[in-house]
Amino acid sequence: MRQAVAEADAQAVMRAAHCLKGELGYLGAAGASQAAQQLEDMGHENDLSHAAETLVVLEREMASLHLALKDPSRAIQ
Repeated sequence: MRQAVAEADAQAVMRAAHCLKGELGYLGAAGASQAAQQLEDMGHENDLSHAAETLVVLEREMASLHLALKDPSRAIQ
């Protein structure tokens, strides 16, 4: 995803975000899933003007998810 955003490859962003969105939704990670949805939409619309900022949000949400999965006592409720 980082490479696709850096290279402004809208199709690659759309595909990667679509895959992530489904998995994140399955895990109940609403914030990360929403960011992935936004990236997918940006890719579909071929407008990556805000993709870098949205990717930062996605990465932050995924880092929180990772911590919650590693240590369930840190899970966001």
